[in-house]
Amino acid sequence: MFRRRKKKFIGYRAKTPMNYLLFQPVHERLAQDPRIELRFFGKMFGRHQARRVYELAGAGQVRLMHHFVARYFPFDLYISPNFSVGSVLARTKVHTFHGVSFKNRAISRRARKFDAVFVVGPYMQRRLVEQGIFEQGDPRMRPVGMPKLDALLDGSLSREVILTELGCRADRPTVLYAPTWGAESSLHVMGEDVIRNLCGRGMNVVVKLHDSSFDPRKSHIPWVERLRELAHPDLVVTPRGRNVVPLLFAADVLISDASSVAYEYLLLDRPVIFLAFPGQLDEVGEKADLETWGRKVGITVDDAGGIAAAVESALADPSRQRDVRRQAAGDIFYNPGSATGHAVEEIYRLLELDPPPV
Repeated sequence: MFRRRKKKFIGYRAKTPMNYLLFQPVHERLAQDPRIELRFFGKMFGRHQARRVYELAGAGQVRLMHHFVARYFPFDLYISPNFSVGSVLARTKVHTFHGVSFKNRAISRRARKFDAVFVVGPYMQRRLVEQGIFEQGDPRMRPVGMPKLDALLDGSLSREVILTELGCRADRPTVLYAPTWGAESSLHVMGEDVIRNLCGRGMNVVVKLHDSSFDPRKSHIPWVERLRELAHPDLVVTPRGRNVVPLLFAADVLISDASSVAYEYLLLDRPVIFLAFPGQLDEVGEKADLETWGRKVGITVDDAGGIAAAVESALADPSRQRDVRRQAAGDIFYNPGSATGHAVEEIYRLLELDPPPV
């Protein structure tokens, strides 16, 4: 039966709304081709609640497949940003990456389980080779980039529209606080004090929590409700599933810690502030790389009391560290602004299908 089918079937597996948002620009391109059928499946909070994942990400009407069926369905192509393989019978398995940070958790031997990996940039490719995961020139490494970030550079976003939707004033500077989760997160250590020290200083303070901060298995604190209790008119706490890319575009300064958003923000060449504290990298171990780019692309603050001065300094001179930001962005990302097109090209090659005319 499957040999007679005329369409190419692609399966995509997500565990969080952010997982889908990584793929959304590619999905929108592939969905226009009547020769391709896309099926979506996945988990949320460890349970098979795929519908909720895609609803939170604003995916619209997607064709869902039960996880058990997907596991044994002979997809022509299986794609996921997670290292676990959710379809054992797929003809070709593709891994995309969540992002790049100095934690380097993406540099894993588990990537070898896939027939192709969509490498984010030269830095990641070097690390994959240096760690002995792939050899130099291995055709499984495909230089794609990060499609979700194309919107930062393609002219599709409006700062005024984004800030209006958030309920912020467009005539004020905007600071985005986007911490990671877990032991490396500044949120647990100083997050509330950071927010208090920024509010009331004539700027919009927008907080974007990591998807895993909503997972009760990983965090017992209801962070959205807790931060909203700070109840300041300058403060906006975004809901779960909110796409970080428009928030990055609207922000004049980004505050983070060990999250990959700090490097994603480099494509805009705007100031980055890193929050650091003792023990932050204990669980990351030897994979952490502070030597190549690390926190060199921004200002490091080690206590909440210094955050306001750091933000004011960054706003006063946003060109400081411009050279290192641009060098790092060029090393971390392939094809900035056009990664979606490169990903789609690679997918058609793997499907052995001629791409439709542009």
